[in-house]
Amino acid sequence: MSSMGVLPPSNRSLRETRANSTPPPMDLLTPSAPCTPKTYSSPPVHVLIVEDNIINQTVLKKQLIAQKWVVHVANHGGEALDFLRRSRFLRGSESSGEELSVVLMDQEMPIMDGLTCVKLIRNMEKSGELVAHIPIIAVTANARSEQVKVLEDAGMVRRLHSAASGTTS
Repeated sequence: MSSMGVLPPSNRSLRETRANSTPPPMDLLTPSAPCTPKTYSSPPVHVLIVEDNIINQTVLKKQLIAQKWVVHVANHGGEALDFLRRSRFLRGSESSGEELSVVLMDQEMPIMDGLTCVKLIRNMEKSGELVAHIPIIAVTANARSEQVKVLEDAGMVRRLHSAASGTTS
C-alpha cells in the first residue's frame, strides 16, 4: 500500500467536470417545471475600518475589496460612532440604515481612540440605542499582552496586527 494520500480535486478540475458533464435527460424536464440554474451566494460582508493611518486604510481596504467585501472607512472613533448612528444597528433604523457586519478598530487614533470608542459602543448596546452586539476586532501594530487584555475587557473580540507591522494574528 502506498504512503501517498488521496488529494481532493482542485477547484479547476471541479469546474471542468461540471462544464463537461451531460445535462439531465429531457424526460425529467416538464413544461410546468422549467429547469433554471440556481446560483447560491452569501450576502457580502460589510466592514467598517476605523483607522487614522492612510497606508493601513489603503492596504486593508484593498485586501477586503479583493474578497468582495463592502468597505467603509472612518478616520477615528468619532466618525465610527457617526457611522453606527446611520447603520441598521441604530434602534429605529433596522430596515433603512447602512449595512454593517464587523468593525476593524485601530487602538491609537487622534480625536477619539479605539478603546474609548469601543466602550461607548458597548454602552450604546447596553442602553438599547443599538439593537444588537457589533463584532469589533482590534487592529494594532504593537500590542503587549496587557494592552490586549485591556482591549478585550473593553469589548473587542480579537486582535489583528496592522499592515505596517507586516504580521497578523
